[in-house]
Amino acid sequence: MDQRVEKVIKLMASAGFNRRLSLSELAQSVGLSPSRLTHLFKAETGLAPRCYFKLLRMQKAKELLETSALKVKEIAALIGMDESHFVRDFQKTYGVPPGRYKVQGLRTKALLDEAKVVESADKDKYTELTKDCSTQPGTNESSLSSVISIQSSHSCRAATREK
Repeated sequence: MDQRVEKVIKLMASAGFNRRLSLSELAQSVGLSPSRLTHLFKAETGLAPRCYFKLLRMQKAKELLETSALKVKEIAALIGMDESHFVRDFQKTYGVPPGRYKVQGLRTKALLDEAKVVESADKDKYTELTKDCSTQPGTNESSLSSVISIQSSHSCRAATREK
């Protein structure tokens, strides 16, 4: 990638998302005209600088929705957008409004936490059953089939949750 484009990308990321960066300012930082920067940037990234910066904002917003307890309005302010434009742009980018994305993320997190508990319980039961099998002379086939069913049912639950 062209070093000037890399420098502009680093400048976009380090400037803070709530700060408006003008194309002139970005172009001046790398010694190009605004039109030449736009042409070069688009050739290297496939996006105009303005669109690339908006995408960086949406990625930051997505990260905040996934990892923080902030409200949609607060996240919009943090990335330098008003709420209505943020909701519109987020939905265009990810196909779902940010409020719904946050709720789905919380639901997914709860399911993952539940899966960890189930997995832990299954491991305990698996350990218990295998210990029983190894300490008893003449392995009990019903215990082995229980172990197999625990392992397969666990993987089925995980596959069902992923859908």
